[in-house]
Amino acid sequence: MKLRLTLSRRGQVVLAEGELQVLGSVLCERCLGAMPLSLRVPLRVGIGESEAAVEALDPELDAVVAANGILDLQTWLEDETLLALPMVPRCEIWVEGPCSVSNMVPPQVTN
Repeated sequence: MKLRLTLSRRGQVVLAEGELQVLGSVLCERCLGAMPLSLRVPLRVGIGESEAAVEALDPELDAVVAANGILDLQTWLEDETLLALPMVPRCEIWVEGPCSVSNMVPPQVTN
């Protein structure tokens, strides 16, 4: 994981802007093989003690609540990564023959 983040205080809210990059692998829902995954997650959030404080600064910002002024950075970044994952991960285009990622061959469907 690679994180680039710029923080700037705006009253009682901290504006966090940057990008999260994640490299890994997931199972393809089509061939069930391991497929590489590269995510670039743009980040633009307001960090504050309440959602109302962030909304007062800019209603367009996603709010990240830092209870008592403390932010659980790992949990926040894990949540951002999970939200960026594809709902149905699939290898590129696989029409016939072996999958270009896993080398698996699709089962033949008989009527």
